[in-house]
This record gives sequence, structure tokens and C-alpha cells, in this order.
Amino acid sequence: MRAGVDSGDIDWASIALIRPEVVSVIEATAFSGIAYLYMAVCFYVMFAGLILLYTIADDYWATARGSDLGTSHKGDVPRKILHGLFRCSVLGMLMAICMVVQGRFLSSDASDVWVWLFTDIATLWLGPPPTPSEVGYGFAVHYLSMIVALPTCAVMTFGIIRVRVPNAIVFRMATALLVVFLAYLLVGAFPGFAVLLAVAMFLGVYGLVDPDYSILGKQRAPEERRAS
Repeated sequence: MRAGVDSGDIDWASIALIRPEVVSVIEATAFSGIAYLYMAVCFYVMFAGLILLYTIADDYWATARGSDLGTSHKGDVPRKILHGLFRCSVLGMLMAICMVVQGRFLSSDASDVWVWLFTDIATLWLGPPPTPSEVGYGFAVHYLSMIVALPTCAVMTFGIIRVRVPNAIVFRMATALLVVFLAYLLVGAFPGFAVLLAVAMFLGVYGLVDPDYSILGKQRAPEERRAS
């Protein structure tokens, strides 16, 4: 079901009013309640995890502050903490991207999300279509995705500040997360955005396997090899 030009966001509960023979009001209400309960549980788990990650980074900083700060960036502990922070941040951003992509696709006239993305890539050499493919876009999904993206990036930023690891690793992590965040913000913003989205997805998925992005480094330091 697509949103019309003036219909705004898609609301499955309105089907009960428009097509009562398809679904009754009671069924639509029950389905909405279950869906929102599921969303509430997911947000609770997400924020509980972010609070836990924030606490781990803050506790490490408080512990390292009382030790030799010159060696606080050495060893496996800070690297493992930052790896966990980065993986959770990337997963959060990938979920936010999926939310925005779904909202943009549902507001278009494309028959399939992959067709929509490949059509966008084709605009790089074929030019934009004569008529816009989007028939209307509500911003509620985008705002909801920001609830996922902004706290996730904030916790990762806090972890980078508190947990000391070699600067080269921090730079690669921060750059990759910035690319993913920009791809999230620019979904559907310009023709050919799918290319940036593909690059961001590759960096994000690869970062789950190798948070250090050691493939971008010339040679890993001995302590980096031991930590991996």
C-alpha cells in the first residue's frame, strides 16, 4: 500500500475505516497495540544497551585515570571496549538506515525496493526521470530513526573520548561511522544517493568483522596484532 500525495505517513489502522470488510476496528486496534508494544520493547532494549555501553566506557575512564595515563591506551581491554562500542554503533546506524530506506521506498511508486535503488543508481548515467518517483514522504519515520541514530552516535563519541586507543584506529573508526551517518542523512536527498548508501553499508558490515579496518592500514603494529 502506498501513501498518496496528501496522505502523509502510512497508517495501517486507517484500513479499518476505509475497508472495514478487510479488517475490523477491533482487529486493527489489537494489531496496532501489539506492534507498538514490540517497538517499545525494542527501544527499551536498545537504550538499556546504550546505557550499559556508556557505563562501561565511563568506568574504564575512571579506573584508568587513577593509573598511568601514559600506558592507558595499551593492552587488550581498551581496544575490546571500543570494538564493542563501535559494533553496537554500526548496528544501530544500519537499523536507522533501514528505517529511512523503508519510509522513502513506501512513498515512491516503485514496485520493489531493489528496483527503486537500482533506478536511482541508473540516474547517474541516464539522468533523472521526467517525473519524480516519490509521491509523498512523511517525516515521522525519519524522526523516529533519529531516536536510534543520535543516541547511538553520542555513545560512540563518548567512548572515543574516554577510551584511549591508538589514534590511527580511532580515525578509521570515526571516519567509517561518519560515512554511515552521512548516508543515513542523505537517503533520497539527491539522485545517485544509492551509491553512497552502498559504500556506507559495505563499511558498516566490514566494520562488524574488523572494527580496526586494518585493511586500510599499511602495517598493523605489534600490539594491534596481539589485540586481534
